[in-house]
Amino acid sequence: MKLSNSMKKFFAYVCAIAMVVSSMTFYGQTSVKAKGSVAVDGKVYTVTDGDATIAGFTCQGIFDKARIHFAWGTEVDAASITTTVDGKSVKIDGTNAHGMFIPLSEVSTLAVGEYQIVVSATATENSATVTGNATLKIEDEGETTTRDPSVKVWIDLGDGFSYDDSTTATVNNIQQPDWSPEKGIYVNVPAGISSVAVNGKTGDEVTKIQGAGVIVFLSAMTKKTNTVEIEYAGGTATVIIKNENGTDDGDTPTVTPTEKPTEAPTVAPTDVPTENPTEAPTADPTQAPTEESTAAPGSEIKLDKEFNEEGTF
Repeated sequence: MKLSNSMKKFFAYVCAIAMVVSSMTFYGQTSVKAKGSVAVDGKVYTVTDGDATIAGFTCQGIFDKARIHFAWGTEVDAASITTTVDGKSVKIDGTNAHGMFIPLSEVSTLAVGEYQIVVSATATENSATVTGNATLKIEDEGETTTRDPSVKVWIDLGDGFSYDDSTTATVNNIQQPDWSPEKGIYVNVPAGISSVAVNGKTGDEVTKIQGAGVIVFLSAMTKKTNTVEIEYAGGTATVIIKNENGTDDGDTPTVTPTEKPTEAPTVAPTDVPTENPTEAPTADPTQAPTEESTAAPGSEIKLDKEFNEEGTF
């Protein structure tokens, strides 16, 4: 079959387009780290957590300078979620059983000040209404102060635990939701968690993961300073947690007995050793030697006659 010149040109264009398309590289959306405070159009928006009856309720941060994300542990009916800012209903999106977000455009017209955010929903377990509260603070960009990153700030969690707040994760509080077998510290990150290590240990013995949240068991943090490393879709977060009742090496301290050990008996033997004889040794004779005469010379008695051998004169 012979092709006309016009058909040849058409196929040439198609081949050229195919070559261009095949050489192109498509990139997905880059991951953006959530921020608890973000500056947009000369204003700084900051969200802090408040009281809640929704277990684990927290603001995960402000993503892409466009969305204020919230998450929680209690399972709720996604269709029942409502949100107000300063008492007025606002639009929400991304709703699911454990979270949603408020488009920043819903609050960008507010003046500088502080505003109460209230999230309400119906729990699926018992149909009870649960709520979460947060505070939105809006400041002019020139009024904010920069914190010295070298200064560590430890946030008290109770029960002897505290954490270094210079972390990209959101550390909430100590709790035990219905999906966790143990009591622990509830931590959120921007996306689904793949693994968590506590002092190098992983698995169900140290944590319970649910989506973008995790309960880090108190029983796993036995050291004075504990390192929690969370890997999630798009990054890694590290949280340093202190346990004032922990030990340097993480082992249970050895208790020294308070009772004295059994002492050896101090009673002396009952057998009396044989004593040496008490008699004094035989004394040497005490007779004094014969004394010499003390008479003066010339005073001796003189006899006129001499004795004979028989003793007669």
